[in-house]
Amino acid sequence: RLQEAEAEHSQNRIEHREVRLKLEESHSTKMAQLEEKAAAEAEMIREDLSRTIAAHEARLQEAEAEHSQNRIEHREVRLKLEESHSTKMAQLEEKAAAEAEMIREDLSRTIAAHEARLQEAEA
Repeated sequence: RLQEAEAEHSQNRIEHREVRLKLEESHSTKMAQLEEKAAAEAEMIREDLSRTIAAHEARLQEAEAEHSQNRIEHREVRLKLEESHSTKMAQLEEKAAAEAEMIREDLSRTIAAHEARLQEAEA
């Protein structure tokens, strides 16, 4: 019975060692698979992030170009408005000068007429 027990014990140790080796091998395989999967996922994330950054940079460049164009257009509009304002002011000054001249001439005629009537009244 002792020999049987020793033989069984020896067999159990052999089987235990085989199971442990299989578990270690399975664990190593599983860890390698997980590492491979994690590396693939990390690469996908890097590629996605790279595409996202590129898209944002492209949109930023478009926005900067649009902003630059808007500044150019704003400057052009401002210059046109300033030119239009200057032209309008010149026209108004010209009109005011012409009206002032007409008023001076009218006043001069009125004064001359009054002086003539005064001389007639005195005579």
